[in-house]
Amino acid sequence: MEHVRDLSFLAGGGEMGERTRAMDWSSTAVGSPAKWPQSLKAAVSICLGSRHPMVLWWGQTSHVQFYNDAYISFLGPEKHPAFLGRSGRECWSEIWPVMSPMLDHVFSTGEATWSEDFLYVLNRNLAREEGYFTFSYSPIRTDDGSIGGIFCACNETTARVLGERRLQTLRDLGRMEANGRTVASACEIAAQTLGENPHDVPFALIYLLDSDKHRAELVATSAIPAGEPGAPFTVDILRADSEEQSNWPLSQALEAATAKLVSDISVRFGVLPGGPWPEAPETALITPIAAPGHNIATGFLVSGLSPRQVINADYLSFFELVAGQIGAAIANARAYEAERRRAEALAEIDRAKTSFFSNVSHEFRTPLSLILGPLEDALKIGNLPTTERESLATAHRNSLRLLKLVNSLLDFSRIEAGRAQASYEPTDLASLTADIASNFRSAFERAGLKLLVDCPPLGAPVFVDPEMWEKIVLNLLSNAFKFTFNGQVAVSLQIVDDRIALTVCDSGVGVPPDELPRLFERFHRIEGQESRTHEGSGIGLALVQELVKLHSGTITVDSVIGRGTSFTVTIPFGKAHLPQERIRAERQLSSTAVRADAFVQEALRWLPDIPSVATEVSAELRAASELSQLSGARILIADDNADMRAYVGGLLKAYCEVQTVADGQAAIEVIRQDCPDLVIADVMMPRLDGFGLLRAIRNDAACAELPVILLSARADEEAKVEGFGIGADAYLIKPFNARELLAQIAASIKMAKFRREVERTLASRVEARTRELAETNAQLRLQIEQREKAEAEVQQLHRLEAIGQLTSGVAHDFNNLLSVVLTNARLLSRRLYDPDHQEGIQLICGAAERGAKLITQLLAFSRKQRLKPQAVNLNSTIAGMSDLLGACLGGTIRLKMSLAQDLWPASVDPMQIESVILNLTINARDAMGAGGVLTLETFNATIDNASSGPSEPVPGQYVGLAVKDTGVGIPDHLVPRVFEPFFTTKKPGEGSGLGLAQVHGFAKQSGGGVSLETHVGRGTTVKVLLPRAPEARGHEQQQRATHVTATNVTARILVVDDDKSVLRSTLRVLDSLGYAAVAAASGAEALRLIDSSLQIDLVLTDFAMPEMTGVELAEAIRAMDPNLPVIIVTGYVERIGLSDFDERRILRKPFTEDELIEKIKSALH
Repeated sequence: MEHVRDLSFLAGGGEMGERTRAMDWSSTAVGSPAKWPQSLKAAVSICLGSRHPMVLWWGQTSHVQFYNDAYISFLGPEKHPAFLGRSGRECWSEIWPVMSPMLDHVFSTGEATWSEDFLYVLNRNLAREEGYFTFSYSPIRTDDGSIGGIFCACNETTARVLGERRLQTLRDLGRMEANGRTVASACEIAAQTLGENPHDVPFALIYLLDSDKHRAELVATSAIPAGEPGAPFTVDILRADSEEQSNWPLSQALEAATAKLVSDISVRFGVLPGGPWPEAPETALITPIAAPGHNIATGFLVSGLSPRQVINADYLSFFELVAGQIGAAIANARAYEAERRRAEALAEIDRAKTSFFSNVSHEFRTPLSLILGPLEDALKIGNLPTTERESLATAHRNSLRLLKLVNSLLDFSRIEAGRAQASYEPTDLASLTADIASNFRSAFERAGLKLLVDCPPLGAPVFVDPEMWEKIVLNLLSNAFKFTFNGQVAVSLQIVDDRIALTVCDSGVGVPPDELPRLFERFHRIEGQESRTHEGSGIGLALVQELVKLHSGTITVDSVIGRGTSFTVTIPFGKAHLPQERIRAERQLSSTAVRADAFVQEALRWLPDIPSVATEVSAELRAASELSQLSGARILIADDNADMRAYVGGLLKAYCEVQTVADGQAAIEVIRQDCPDLVIADVMMPRLDGFGLLRAIRNDAACAELPVILLSARADEEAKVEGFGIGADAYLIKPFNARELLAQIAASIKMAKFRREVERTLASRVEARTRELAETNAQLRLQIEQREKAEAEVQQLHRLEAIGQLTSGVAHDFNNLLSVVLTNARLLSRRLYDPDHQEGIQLICGAAERGAKLITQLLAFSRKQRLKPQAVNLNSTIAGMSDLLGACLGGTIRLKMSLAQDLWPASVDPMQIESVILNLTINARDAMGAGGVLTLETFNATIDNASSGPSEPVPGQYVGLAVKDTGVGIPDHLVPRVFEPFFTTKKPGEGSGLGLAQVHGFAKQSGGGVSLETHVGRGTTVKVLLPRAPEARGHEQQQRATHVTATNVTARILVVDDDKSVLRSTLRVLDSLGYAAVAAASGAEALRLIDSSLQIDLVLTDFAMPEMTGVELAEAIRAMDPNLPVIIVTGYVERIGLSDFDERRILRKPFTEDELIEKIKSALH
């Protein structure tokens, strides 16, 4: 009992209390517990009874150690319980050099110590283990006041310190995600971030798998240079030796889809970096890297594990989080790269569209010149009958509409290419705005509307581009007129907050709220919106917004359904906001301005029952008194277009002597024999183009001073600068005004006379200037060539898609306009017998038909044309064309045929395949020049493999056509571009560049493909594959002739069209054919006529009309009278909205009289 009483102070304490009570203390330096000082008993009792880790050492030299249950984890299995009652110096020998000074300080001074997150490298779970502790060494005084021992209350903070350190690394990895724009840079930044924490990550390697997952490539490292034994550049995943001791076993981690520990890495690779510790790591961790939300590895993180940390769940989880951060960074980088590539692809499409705008403006401006010029000449004839003058006025008005649309497209191409150049001038904006608006007053009065113009003086000039401001005002007024049926339109100009505000407010139908955000989008039109006409390309308001931006201004819109719409344009005062180099700058690009009369005349055609008024253009020519300058002059015209030569020559022959040639080389020969007074030359000509002709003239001393006027449909700045750089006296853009040309000719001849007098004394200065211009021109040509080379890299597929979208968007408007021009021109041809009149009409028809053909070609290579496939025997087709092909080839080229005996029938449009054969034959003929052999071959082909390119067909059975020539061949660097639109290897003027593009589009639309093989100097082979047609069942199909009955002159035909020009033209054609024609301007009016007592035998209706389309009208008629036939007339290419309508009842614009008669006869019989 005495023994128990002696140890009562040791009661409790759990395991350590029991061990302390059971221990024989008499053999230790402190002796039997009965002899312990009271202070030691109290300290031991407190230590054992506490749940906080505590340890005490008794004796300044012996350091006998006591500790409680909470302290056991500090010791580890090798020290507990062996070191109870033993010397603390022995227990903590590995850190005693660090502990001893602090303990001695307490024994000597009696002052306690305090340490927070103190690093001790312990011999605990590892021989050297990284540990962090917060503790205090406090003195234990005996009864006499001396210090008998040290009491230590401590707390291990290793987990917290390691956790905060690792968390900081994860934060740094998270911040770096935004900086890694590429996969390589993201991995490099991740490796650098891991290198900043060598305590947890002694070294790191990042490998990424290739697309086949056969190889892993090293992309970033930390602490180990790439290429060292521990950091091989590549790891072969499939090879067996990748699992040997000389490489990282990445395949095991890939197969397991989880992290893998790799031990004894020093045996595999030698000594590797251990971070801040002298020991080298022996273990590494391979962690798969995957994108967020995915389980499939795309790479691996190989991490060295610290030699002084226990490998536990927290440590391994840290590396899983690191791999996740790296995977997210890689995924973000790949997403950024994909978005960048997508942006580049969109930019390429945009550049292709801009290039198409430029090309199409060139192709349309030439026929427009030949339409507008003869029309204006015809309208100046004073004794024309009223009917003929009305027809000519209609054609002239619609040609101006076409020019207006082409110029709008050209404006957009310049704006998108960054080449739109304004010329800002100080302008009396109030007077200019009022004058522009006043042009619409007659149209508003005829429509029963009020036009209010409130433009008081502003007190100071405003810097604007007058042409652009005119387009802004005209487009806004035209838009207001189109959607306003009652009330008024108000135009006001005022100063608001130091800015000029133009407001155009109408009382029209208004705009739905959900459509307001899209109102300024290009080609956007509001479906079902009530308006005066269904016409319009949807680019007017978009163009207005772009022009306002060029003035650093803004445009806003407010609208209420049923009450009207208000557009407000605001621009700043002054000129500080404008590009200084464009203030009063000379206008370098060709003007795209369209007279206000074009807008007004178009608006007048939207009104019902407005009489036609012939456009008066002869007054302009009669005022040309300066033409006296041409008397006695001799002018040479060089142009490869016979119509253009005839037109320009016809303008001049009344005033001077005219000589014409077809190319620049012929012009040079004429000039050297007898130098004329002036040369008019087209830029694009065969043999020697206009630029070459101009250079030859300027380089020949005998004719260097000869005035030269260049004509071109190219409206780009580079061509104009090049022309003036070589020495052109004038550069006119097609289409040009006849008065403009005559005035320029007179001015050039007058200036040439004056220049010859002055230059006699300035010869030396002219020579110096000529050399300077030549150098400048060489630099400009180099820049143009570099730009054209960059633009030529746009991919062919994107070109076709972009052009196809644009073609389908504008084909309807072009077809409508061309239909009016052709119809009226053909009617005039039968009524005007004067040879001069006939020549002008034929020029109009020829140019319009070329425009229609161009639309057809554009539709062909954009795969929008209508095909009628049927079973065709290509052998029979070729045999039937043999005479025609022989005539095309002439006598110097031999035609050879190799036709398969068992040839399958092909599913193809028979008319189009003949065009393809003829097209390829002519191409081959041009490639062979003087002579050679052209071979036509047919064959059957079965394709089993997937196509290797956009021009190759899908697997299946095909009928092949091969056209082989022995010509010059095509250089390899040009082969990828041969199917591109507008690309040609021929000289300028010898080809449009649409031939092979049309063949390609036809083959793909037919379900086949086309390929090309060529060798320079040996020839070219073009192969066209067409789908095999299914075999005819029963007996072979026989071609049947269609019998057409005679015209039923008693038939009454109801014509329905909201376009007054088209309606009037169609009525005139029907009248000339002997039909009784009745007109209706809308579907509702047509239904009223049918419901009346009037006998109607056939309805001929336009497809696209406001309020009620042609298809809706046909359905209503079918409900009223199922036996009344209906023919739909459309200018659209696709059958959208017509899918359920019989093709025999569809007539496409522009149509000929024969096509109209055929459709009518088919419907009536």
